[in-house]
This record gives sequence, C-alpha cells and structure tokens, in this order.
Amino acid sequence: MTEYTISDYLLDVIKTMGGDEILGVPGDYHLQFLDHITHRNDMKWVGNANELNASYMADGYAREKGFATFVTTFGVGELSAINGLSGSIAEHVPVLEIVGAPTNGVQRAGKLVHHTFGDSDFDRFIKAHETLGIKTTVLDEDNAIGQINETLTYIANEKKPAYLVLPSDLVNAPVNPALKEGISALFTTTKQEAPASIAAIKQAAAKASHPVIVVGHEIDRFNLGQAVQDFSLKNNIPIVDLGLDKAAVDKSFTNFVGTYNGTISDESINHFVADADVVFVLGAKLTDSVTGGFTQEFDESQTITLSTRRGTIFGQSLVNLCQQTLTLLPLSKAWPQLI
Repeated sequence: MTEYTISDYLLDVIKTMGGDEILGVPGDYHLQFLDHITHRNDMKWVGNANELNASYMADGYAREKGFATFVTTFGVGELSAINGLSGSIAEHVPVLEIVGAPTNGVQRAGKLVHHTFGDSDFDRFIKAHETLGIKTTVLDEDNAIGQINETLTYIANEKKPAYLVLPSDLVNAPVNPALKEGISALFTTTKQEAPASIAAIKQAAAKASHPVIVVGHEIDRFNLGQAVQDFSLKNNIPIVDLGLDKAAVDKSFTNFVGTYNGTISDESINHFVADADVVFVLGAKLTDSVTGGFTQEFDESQTITLSTRRGTIFGQSLVNLCQQTLTLLPLSKAWPQLI
C-alpha cells in the first residue's frame, strides 16, 4: 500500500472528524478496504457480531464521541444495519455507513451476483435508504473526492447520518496525495451574522419575568450545552431537559432543575414550566414520549423556539418577523450570539 488511494483519503477525512475507530462486519466486497484500516497506526478496526449491532454501536459511539463510522457489505449487510441507521436520522446522530459494493462494471452490466435479488437491480438498497430520508452517495471514478468531501461535511454540519457506497474497483484507485493537505479546511467554521434575528429574540426575551429553558437533543449534537448554561447563569433562568437526550447540559449545573415530561413530571419540576411566562425551547422535538403524551403546559403564544431548521417567536416565524428571505441562522451559530 505505497500509493495514496481513494480509501486512504476517505479514512484521512474520517480521522480528521475524530473517527479513531471503525466499526463493522467484514464482507467480501470490502475486504481490501478493511486492509487500509488495519494497516493504519492511528485507527482501529472494531469488529461486530452482525451489522445491526454495528449500526447501534455506531449510534452510541457518535452520541458519546461526536461522530462514528461503520462498514457493511452490499445488500445483506446494509439491510441488517438499516434499523440502527434509521434511529440515527430520527435523533440527529452523525454516523457514516460505508457500504462495500460490486464493481461499477458489474453493476453497469447488470450481472447476477450474490447479495442481490438476482434481478440486475443494484439501486433498490440505495432507494430504501433514500425513502427513509438518509443522505446517499455512490462514489464514481470521476468525482469520488468531491463526493467524499460533500458527504462528510454534510454529516459535520447537519449532525445527521449518511450512507456512502464504495464500489470495490475504487478501493485502490490512486489519487494525488497532495489532496490530504486540504482536508482540515473542509471543517473550518465560518461566522454567519443575522443581527435582525438576534435582535428580535432578545427583544422578546426581555419581556419575560418568569422564563424557563427547555433543552432537547440538538443542543447535545451541536455541542451547545456550555453556551446554554452560560446564558442561563447570566440571566438566572432555570433549565429543564427532555427524556430524548439527557446529556445536553450538566446535571450538576446550578440552574438545572430536572427532566420535564409534561404533566407527569415530578411536581417540583413541573411548576417551573407551568408557571413560566416565556419558554425557550432549544433544539427539541416535542414528541409524545417527552411531553407526557402532549401534555406540556405551554403553547406557541409563550414560546421562543430555536432548532436546526426552525425559529419562532410566540408562534410567528422568526424569518417573517425579521422580513428576511434567507434561511434561518442555524441553531449552532445563532445561539452563541445571544450570550
């Protein structure tokens, strides 16, 4: 392995994102790719009993470490893993699945190879993932580097999983080793300003006499727990979390009250929310399981909501309030500006 290959580049990007261990199950369509993993001194292969286990282990690893990668073989392997990857997209968990696949030539010729349904349809598994809303990419020889960059930056920016198909004939395809020098620039944070949005939020928040902060899983995914705690401490606002992700803020934090679950919450916790005149709902999905069956004691008329793709102030879209035509400033960049 003296040449620098597509596999080496892909693993270098994964390493830059914090992927020190690659999980998965060996399969004949990606055995050569596994050689690239096991020959590295800065990365460890962690084998799993089956692909479903690998997908769930990757989900847990990413929640703890911030990012995870697992490898499966084409067809039978990825179908075994699809339940775990579906859970990752439901809860904004940044996981990359790499699928070792038959060569491009075999696929183009529609040959009847193993791990297929024997009908020359090589796209059915990709379509299954697309139907679930998972980002899918099939590497091709002409644009593999750009595809890798686009897929991995998507995971880093959106904190959602992605599915990357690596045809076996591309595993050892050589690329320019100088490409490695540009990897770190892929993940450079750029500051995005939205003064009108920030001003609108601050103006609405200033009217609160008994506010409370409700934090959800996106706060943890975007590493905003400390920023929220700083805001809470500066303004002396109590914080409750939701059961979907109880790692968003430090439980020993002075202003942390406890876990909220609608009217079935402990009474000492529930009164903080029930008595609030303004509720900051940050990075949360108010599903039945975290709101006591939709029994939360607040509504849009008293809520300031910020999430990755949505912002409202007392029921009105933040974008409309500010008369902006641009997409709402992402939570990961908007919230620290309020501190």
